[in-house]
Amino acid sequence: MAGMEVEQGSLMASMREGERRLMELRGQNRSDEGHQHRTLELEREVDSLREKISHLGDMLQSQQRKVRQMIEQLQASRSQIEEKDVLIQRLQEQVEHLESENRELQDRVEFLTHGTDTPARQAAGNSSTGPTSPRAHAHGSQVWQRSKKPKSLMRVLESR
Repeated sequence: MAGMEVEQGSLMASMREGERRLMELRGQNRSDEGHQHRTLELEREVDSLREKISHLGDMLQSQQRKVRQMIEQLQASRSQIEEKDVLIQRLQEQVEHLESENRELQDRVEFLTHGTDTPARQAAGNSSTGPTSPRAHAHGSQVWQRSKKPKSLMRVLESR
């Protein structure tokens, strides 16, 4: 676009120079054929330059509209990407929360059905051989306290 603006500027300068020369020729009021021919030639040249300038102006406006539209589309795309990122983050947090709840429920089912710790907790160093309650784990076992379970479920288990 800058090239078209430069070209338009140079055409404008040429047109002004042509108009200035045309005014000088008209001011001389000579009637010879060479003078009239040069005047007509300058008039055509100035008209041609005006037409080119007009065409370049239209092209510049069109290009500016396209650039504005592209900028608006880019901004809209960025906004949509940000919205999608926020949604993805929320969904990831929900998945993490649900996975944590799922692990808790699996541990609880394991405890309630077998009356023992889960194999993962037993392997982590639980030395008790008999069935233990979640309450005992919540107060006595460091393995239970290091788990990734939300505190809310631990409080529920402690209250039972």
